[in-house]
Amino acid sequence: MASIFCLCGENTFFKQKKINELKKETLEPQAVVLNYEIHQALVDDFISLKESLCSLSFFNQKLILVNDADRFNVSQLKEIFSLAQKNKSLTLILNSDKNNFSQQISPTYKVSVKTFKKIYSNEIPSWLRQRIKDKGSDMSPAAAEILAQNLGNNLQLLDLTLDTLINFVDKKRRVEKEDVEKLVGLNLGENIFSLVEAVADRNVNLALKLASSILGGAREPHQILSVLAWNFTRLLVAGKIMAKYKDFEGRKKIQKIFSLKTFFVAKFMRQVNNFTLRQLKSSLQCLLQADTDIKTLAVNPRYILEIAIVNLCAL
Repeated sequence: MASIFCLCGENTFFKQKKINELKKETLEPQAVVLNYEIHQALVDDFISLKESLCSLSFFNQKLILVNDADRFNVSQLKEIFSLAQKNKSLTLILNSDKNNFSQQISPTYKVSVKTFKKIYSNEIPSWLRQRIKDKGSDMSPAAAEILAQNLGNNLQLLDLTLDTLINFVDKKRRVEKEDVEKLVGLNLGENIFSLVEAVADRNVNLALKLASSILGGAREPHQILSVLAWNFTRLLVAGKIMAKYKDFEGRKKIQKIFSLKTFFVAKFMRQVNNFTLRQLKSSLQCLLQADTDIKTLAVNPRYILEIAIVNLCAL
């Protein structure tokens, strides 16, 4: 009999963690490409979903994720469960943003239900402090408060920012309010956005000029590398979303995930569209190597930053 999971609620961050856990538990690394499928309720063809539920895997197990499963009617859900239960090699995940979606499922079916409720704004600071401890670092209450105030309750974005902050302070001390102010201010500043824009346009001269201007504002090379890495991580996440969804739907998801103002979406998407997924992954590797070089080589950090920017523009 198939293993069936029902993931409910608006907390997409923890739901994605659960999906990743199930993927790791169910599939061998070499089987992910062949045996992991994602379907969208009422968007993808229902017949193709039924065929997938019936088909055998190329290895031992098969994992199917169905998003927006609450949009199926009772008859369709009944058919999905009937087909899934006949496939012993199948693990099925029904995903819905609605907390009460499990109520649409008949208790006669053996389903593991997990509800991931939204974390509210007043809970974000304590979540941030616990999350950064899980990553092996620490954060002051004031730092958590100001980060929550600036970035809201987008857990994915907050988690990415925590990684950048840890690198920003080089794990030598806990993250303080001043660190958050420097990073968020640096990230939201016009010069940093313009620097990423120049790299996206492969305008190496302008990119180097902007980097020099930012350094002149008393910023350190490793801080600029950290924020560039944060920006390119966002672009990579957005690029993966656009690879999965149609243009309008993808843009709406990106705007929601990164809490982008409507007027800013077109500018951000222009950067996303200027890179392939391979280029974005290579960009992050380039920035990581530059950060390592600054910490380990007896070379002027400014020179390492400039070389990294030249390499980014050359991708």
